[in-house]
Amino acid sequence: MPTVHFHGEVLPRTAIISVSKMPGVAWKIKERGLSLHFQVEIERSQIHLTVNANTYSPDDIAVLYKHALDIARTVVELAAFKKGYGVFVLLSRFVDPDGVSKELVLGCNENLARICTAFDLTDGFPQMWRIVQLSPAIFAILNDLIASITVPHVATVNCARAIDGIRQLIGGSGTDKQQWSAMRQTLRVDREYLQFITDRSKGPRHGNRLYLDGVAVTEIVERSWTIMNRFLEYKKSGDKPLPASFPELHG
Repeated sequence: MPTVHFHGEVLPRTAIISVSKMPGVAWKIKERGLSLHFQVEIERSQIHLTVNANTYSPDDIAVLYKHALDIARTVVELAAFKKGYGVFVLLSRFVDPDGVSKELVLGCNENLARICTAFDLTDGFPQMWRIVQLSPAIFAILNDLIASITVPHVATVNCARAIDGIRQLIGGSGTDKQQWSAMRQTLRVDREYLQFITDRSKGPRHGNRLYLDGVAVTEIVERSWTIMNRFLEYKKSGDKPLPASFPELHG
C-alpha cells in the first residue's frame, strides 16, 4: 500500500498547538478510485500527516493535498477555538512513496497566470500597485481572489463577493440593476457569464454547503480572474470602458 506524507506548521509560530492520540480518518474519493487513511500528528505546531492509499499517481497530489489540509485545519482550528488563537495552517512539503520530497506551492495555476494581462512583474507593476494600495475595496477584492485558490472550499463565496465588489466600484451610487448594467457594458461581459459565478454562491453564502465538482469550481475561479483582469485594465486606463479589442464574454 503506497504511503505519502505531508509536513507543515501552524502560523504564527508563537501560537503553540500540540495534540496527541488523534484517531485515523478513512476517506474514499470515488471519482478517482482512491481509498485513503489519514493519520495526523501535531507537536508544538509542527504538522505531520501520513496518508496510506490503495493506489498512487503523481496526478493525485492535488486532491490528496486538499483532503490532508482539510483534516489538518479541522484539528488545528478546533484547538485554536479552545485557545482563542487566530491561526493559519500551512502544508509546505510532500514526500512521495519513494521518499522523494518536494516543496509545495499553494494554488499554483498557470492558466490563471496567463489570464492576467493587465500587468506583469516588470512592466506596469508599480502603477498597478499604486492603484490597488490606494483603494481598500480593490485590495479586499484581490484578497478574496487569492484566498479562493489558497484555502479549499471558499472559492464560490469569495469569487462571487469579488464580482459584487467590482460591480459596486464600477456602478457607484446606482441601484443594483444599474450597477450590474454598468459593469457589463464597461467590461464587455454578458449577464450569463457573471451569473455562472454569482448563482453558484447562493447556497454556501446562506450556510448550505453544496457540493460543486472541481470542473465547476475551476470555471468559477477562471471567470473571476478574467473579470478582475478586465477591471484592472479599466482602472489602468483611467476608468474608461474597455475598447472593442476586448472580445465580449458570453455565457
